Amino acid sequence: MRILLRSRSARGAVLAAVVLSTVPGQARAEAISAAPAAAGIQPAEFARLVAARPADFGGAYLDPASGGLVVQVHRGARAGAARAALAALTATRRAARPLTVTTVEHSYAELAALRDRVPRAAPWAAAAAPVLAEWGVDVVHNRVAVGVTAVTPRLRALARATFGPAVELHRVERSRRASRVSDTAPWSGGGVITTDLGSCTSGFAVQDTITGLIGMVTAGHCATAGSTISNNGVPQGVVIQRDLSDGGRDYAIYTGSTYLNRIYTGPVDSGETRMISGLELIVLVGQTGLCFVGAARGASCDTVVTEVDVCVRFTDDVTTCGLNRAANTADVPLTRPGDSGGPVYLRHGAIGGVSETDTAVGIIVGSRGNTSVFHQVGAVLPLGYAVLVIP
Repeated sequence: MRILLRSRSARGAVLAAVVLSTVPGQARAEAISAAPAAAGIQPAEFARLVAARPADFGGAYLDPASGGLVVQVHRGARAGAARAALAALTATRRAARPLTVTTVEHSYAELAALRDRVPRAAPWAAAAAPVLAEWGVDVVHNRVAVGVTAVTPRLRALARATFGPAVELHRVERSRRASRVSDTAPWSGGGVITTDLGSCTSGFAVQDTITGLIGMVTAGHCATAGSTISNNGVPQGVVIQRDLSDGGRDYAIYTGSTYLNRIYTGPVDSGETRMISGLELIVLVGQTGLCFVGAARGASCDTVVTEVDVCVRFTDDVTTCGLNRAANTADVPLTRPGDSGGPVYLRHGAIGGVSETDTAVGIIVGSRGNTSVFHQVGAVLPLGYAVLVIP
């Protein structure tokens, strides 16, 4: 169900997706000393190295207990080369956070291949189809985690026979699609939008870097291709691109008016907006402080990322992949119906006289309990599009 909420108005836009993760070390772990955060190598640099060599590493994640970064090296013939690459990265600079390097059984490439077989591999797939809810690489435990609405001995046996011990079943409910009110052009993100399918939330302003065309991104399940997007009865644009294919992504782009690189923040009755000045390329398990903005829920930044790059089968029986999941640390719903398509962003505190900045991360897609799933916006935009970050 999608609900229409309240409204906003505002003014103020350049352009601007790596996903990783994996397990606590199962063999030796070596601690590497850390330098002050501002001076050292940030987790994103390690994550890029791991992403570029998925057959050599198990992944990377932030340890919620220590706040340190864990990088996992695959136990195999190329372990020495992987450790050499880490040594080269840290040869002249130290890590900004405590860094632990562990050895794990499975590479990220191996686990990703297993994950991609989950919805179709026989004999498991036919029995699992009615109860399959979500699946993805569990970056903390070096395995593929498969959520089903009911776990039975037969399903466990089929999973073991089909995939081996690297796949683990657990029980979850299916997620629902998530879906503030009187803005004016140029339009800001985070406001309520009404469509032929109901009420949702606008995301970030985006630009086709080839043609210069500027529009707005939202969730694909919010509107059909060619339909009109409105705010308080005023047209905001027409949907020109959309994906809601089974096993694909969930996004839509609409254009036909003027748009800002600003998003509404704060509670639903707040008129506060903030400027988006960049794009966040890395999301890690254990990462905290991502802010979710929805027209129905308002803004919430009390979050921790619990899964990355997962496939989720929603209550509409359509599977969406390339999703990340975050939980509200206060154990209350992170988003509400009507929040789909809304911005997920990261606030950066002021450092050395430089003002606080906000960077785009993703768009809200759905929710379950106190968790919500989101796409990294840079990963779903069509080729040639970028998040608008220049006023």
